[in-house]
Amino acid sequence: MRTPAVFPARTAPILSILAVVAVLSGGTSRPSAAPGASAEALPALPDAGALQALDPRFAAAAAAVRKKDCEAAFRELTPLTEGRDEAARRARLIAGLYAYTCDSRTRALQWLASSGAGHDPLEDWRLFALAETAHQTGQVALAHDSFTHLLADYRSSPLWRRALAVATERSYEDGDAAGALELVRWSREQTELGGETIGPIERIAWRLGQDRGDRELLDGAARRLLVHAPVVADELNVVERFRPAKGSLSWASFLSPEELRTRAQSLLAAGLPGPATMAFEAIPGAARNLEWRLASARALLADGRPGEALSRLAAAQPANDDERSLVLLEQARVETALASQPAGRKRAAVAERA
Repeated sequence: MRTPAVFPARTAPILSILAVVAVLSGGTSRPSAAPGASAEALPALPDAGALQALDPRFAAAAAAVRKKDCEAAFRELTPLTEGRDEAARRARLIAGLYAYTCDSRTRALQWLASSGAGHDPLEDWRLFALAETAHQTGQVALAHDSFTHLLADYRSSPLWRRALAVATERSYEDGDAAGALELVRWSREQTELGGETIGPIERIAWRLGQDRGDRELLDGAARRLLVHAPVVADELNVVERFRPAKGSLSWASFLSPEELRTRAQSLLAAGLPGPATMAFEAIPGAARNLEWRLASARALLADGRPGEALSRLAAAQPANDDERSLVLLEQARVETALASQPAGRKRAAVAERA
């Protein structure tokens, strides 16, 4: 695959089209995001003049989709998709996205494949939906080409990171181990990926490593999962690659202080403050700077240990007014949390601090 930000729930692409109906009806000018979709991920709507020029059958189709009556929506839109002009192309795009949402694969493939236009604000969404539909219908080459186009030419798209993860998964599922491995290696060169993208990609890297008996690939996948996607790492039990035959596991022996900090933050973001605190504690003393003290105090507080959090902050040695303000802010957060606790827990926290 030619290697050159998060694909929302399947219904999310349609929200931008449903918004047209809301505007024409005098309602809100922007749709609410579907579960898993951010409002920022929605493309800009056409201007007011373009909205007024829409055929009323678009509104009728949108209303039908809202009622989960896909066939009614297709009856409204199908006559509009015929022709070679821009209006017909746009109708095929909208109909194709509706078909993708309704899991009508034959229609989705037909309309999405014939509605491409680089200037269209929904082109990245079209490519993702087309790639997924092609994969589902066994058209591997079309899926490959669509993902490649999206990854190569739409780097600023909010779908790009998710597309990278899904393209890696689909390559592996389609038996293209070389393509999946290329995407894994390419993803490791990217610096802006988060755990939600790294997790599924490195899961594939782990499987590839097992399939190939590639120790280097397995070690790399294990390390990146432990640091950026610890929940997936735990599911795959990748830490066993670093456990010595005798003696206890020392995290600092195979993860750097920076990797341990990132692991702790990943655990905290996953709602696991206890393991996050353990990761902070694994950082060697020489690397325990003010940032470590502030972050580990937040983990202790999240773990229900406000007394220990206050003690950690009390030992801080800020070098200037800015650092002093950061410490005071964290102390205020802990004190606020402590004030809301029952009297018994409050006394226990004070005893911890003492």
